[in-house]
Amino acid sequence: MNKEWSELNKEFQTLISKKNTFDKGIEKLLELRKSLYDMVMIVKNGLPREGYYLQPFVNSKGYDSKTMAYSIYHIIRIEDIVLNRLMKDQDEIFIKFNYQKKMNSSISTTGNELVLEEISLFSKNLDIDVLFEYFTRVYEESNNFIKNLSFDDMKKHIQDGKKEELLNSNSVSLDENAIWLIDYWLSKDFKGLLKMPFSRHWIMHIEAFLKIKNKLVSIAKKENKNHIAVCGFSCDHCFLSEWCGTCRTKYNVCSYATLFGGVCPNVKCSIEKDVDGCYNCNELENCEIGFYSKESDGRIACKASALFLRKYGDKKYISVLNKMHVKYEFSKMQEILGNDSIEKALEILEEFNN
Repeated sequence: MNKEWSELNKEFQTLISKKNTFDKGIEKLLELRKSLYDMVMIVKNGLPREGYYLQPFVNSKGYDSKTMAYSIYHIIRIEDIVLNRLMKDQDEIFIKFNYQKKMNSSISTTGNELVLEEISLFSKNLDIDVLFEYFTRVYEESNNFIKNLSFDDMKKHIQDGKKEELLNSNSVSLDENAIWLIDYWLSKDFKGLLKMPFSRHWIMHIEAFLKIKNKLVSIAKKENKNHIAVCGFSCDHCFLSEWCGTCRTKYNVCSYATLFGGVCPNVKCSIEKDVDGCYNCNELENCEIGFYSKESDGRIACKASALFLRKYGDKKYISVLNKMHVKYEFSKMQEILGNDSIEKALEILEEFNN
């Protein structure tokens, strides 16, 4: 389990158990949920449509056997049912706003009953933008509910009659892989429900979501051998390397790509000019596009890298970066090359060029 998420989860569970630390525990839960939500949304901005329905671990026995779309749907569908139908005793957002039709979902249940290729087919038909609209809507409503809970609320149980209601609904499948959820939820007080599904359930499925994503990124990188970014940075030496497929694949979560609808301005420009990268462009020195803009904190490091690439080629450039990483621990080139001037940054690169 992710260390940060694991620690936040432990803290939240410990703190909500005592009245004098309850409010702090709620803060930790909301912090955990925000961290998980933000991670999902970052990935969303750099993922092609096909990534949502592929199953690279289809034969796995774990949650990673699903798809990325299923992971998001399953997390939030369960939360919607528990929050609204059980804890708030009102219509689910899914039903109230007709999200089944809006997102073109073949099911209205939690999806526990789906197996193997059924999961991929279900995911392939979903309107992903609407799925994330639903995801965000439930997430925000849950947070508002959680903020207003008191320590005394933790002992509350679900109202009588909810089992029959759920059995007669289309929210939980009567399949053996799903029907157990009803008794599980009804056995919990509000405190138990906060622990699952509002926290740990998220962690389990988002970690699977990320594992699937990272595998798809790895496959994409193997298919594209050029790991020098168009702007001049090295994707293999980037802090996003583990989960970014580089700007030369569909799995691009580079910062400028996520800011500009999945296409970095440097990539767009290089395509228009029919050059492999900015380092092959005769306008590089005076360029202020994308990573070279005045707003970019890495503009000096990026342009110096591109100029070094133009002069020495990619093999020399990679060799220099490997040496720098042996001597220094850093995640961004500007941490070493600085923000003073391109000339100074080039001098530092030259120091390692032997």
